[in-house]
Amino acid sequence: MDNTMQINKRSERRIPLEMITMPFLATRDENQQSFEYLLVDVSPSGAKFVLPQWAVSRERLEMDAVINLHLSLVHEGSSFAKGKVVWRRWDETAYAELCAVSLFQKMPIHSPFAISAEHAEIVVDMESIESLPAYLARTIRDCSLLKKGVAIYLKHLIPYFSRIGNYPETDYPLLRDTVLDEIRQHVLTNHDKLNNLCRNFAEHCKENEDIPKRLNLEELRAMVDSEISSDIFATTFESGKTAIYISAIKELEKKLYSNFNIAVMIYLLAL
Repeated sequence: MDNTMQINKRSERRIPLEMITMPFLATRDENQQSFEYLLVDVSPSGAKFVLPQWAVSRERLEMDAVINLHLSLVHEGSSFAKGKVVWRRWDETAYAELCAVSLFQKMPIHSPFAISAEHAEIVVDMESIESLPAYLARTIRDCSLLKKGVAIYLKHLIPYFSRIGNYPETDYPLLRDTVLDEIRQHVLTNHDKLNNLCRNFAEHCKENEDIPKRLNLEELRAMVDSEISSDIFATTFESGKTAIYISAIKELEKKLYSNFNIAVMIYLLAL
């Protein structure tokens, strides 16, 4: 193995931006809707990304829309994750929608995995983690706990909806059975899948080369993605009180997306 790819031989590992070939997850602040994007360039002032071809037809990012990239883009000791869309255009070379965002909302650096805005590369502080497989197992375990938190919120919200929803008493059981319970069951199914994946990694993923063999990023994305549409809930339940609870769930989902993006970086570093 190349010395530059060995763990514990150096305190930091890097991978250039052009080697990031897997999509990350972002959200729009307006409705917390998630979407996939490919990061193509970063600088101290902003970032550029393209929407994959399979996402272009359903994603429309408007000018001045606030985007959370769910990445730690670092520059001069500070971290940025949010950006405002400053331009967008069709790129014939990439045959995709290219968007640029200006970065804002400075925050402390809290993750050993980051994107250097100055050097345009993934940077990992290897001294702060045990190993890539161990940190990946920890990240997936955290996803499982977060998904369980979503299920707990829904468990309490379902009977609450029956009191605040503008639905006749005879209609609510049908709504509960066909919409709410189905959503919660989907959440629980994904929680179980994440639990199983966590156990699988703890038992069988010990070396870097095990990660690409054991981790299917598309399957992981489906597990962490939201089962709840804010727009559907807003339409179904007119009471503004539901927004507080849905917002709390969306905060958990943001952490899920950040964890997924870390998993993408670990996967690329392990190749």
